[in-house]
Amino acid sequence: MSLALFIILFFACSNIIAQEAKWLHNEGFNEHKSVETYLNPVYAEAQHLPDSIKLWISDAGSAQKVIESGLHVRVYAVEIPSTYRPNIAAILNKLAQFPMLQYVTIFESQRGAENDKPYQLPADIDLLQNLKGIEFAYTANLDMEDALKKLIPLKQLKSLAITGYYRPLVNGLTDLKQIDEVRINSLNIRDIELSKVTWTTVYLAEGQLTAINKRYVDNGDDQKALLNLSKVQSLRMLEIGLLILQMLEFYKTLANLRA
Repeated sequence: MSLALFIILFFACSNIIAQEAKWLHNEGFNEHKSVETYLNPVYAEAQHLPDSIKLWISDAGSAQKVIESGLHVRVYAVEIPSTYRPNIAAILNKLAQFPMLQYVTIFESQRGAENDKPYQLPADIDLLQNLKGIEFAYTANLDMEDALKKLIPLKQLKSLAITGYYRPLVNGLTDLKQIDEVRINSLNIRDIELSKVTWTTVYLAEGQLTAINKRYVDNGDDQKALLNLSKVQSLRMLEIGLLILQMLEFYKTLANLRA
């Protein structure tokens, strides 16, 4: 496909582009506080604990403390930070007792002998039937396609975020028929047929970039991803990363010069 034809095809579906689009109309993926913070009587008295709480929970013991305190009925978002892998299943079992829980982030940033090993999302994730959104953040060693398949039973799940995972996805993503909003990077969807998904909102980050003369250039992933997204008939809102926008402006200018 010629460069000019790519530009024509992409801008033909420009009605789906909105640079100011909001990603996930909630605050489920940020500003979490520790369990110790909320269980501190001084903090609770000073802050007048909110009805909706976002927590970091790194082990099942902390989750149990929240349950025993009665605060679990207020928790609607949980981030599971870098933790020993077997803890994840135990944490998920405890979170099944959080009746208001709607958003979960699994975040891995620490490196080490244990965290550098491949691992799978525990099947216990299907205990969280009220989940509306889930984020996998920098989970480079997670078997992502297996994880996506394990999300299929979560019928209330509408929002999926995969950040900092720079590998192509082939299986699992399009099997999530219930998903409406997606945060992903170009490399993840470079090779996926997307014509049958029903996404309405997408935040697209840059895929793999190559540095040339201290400037980053797209190696083709962004173009392929955008062409794939142009086939999504349900798409109404697309927010794209700044470097992708710069790439598109460059190609549009080049296409005009060749016309």
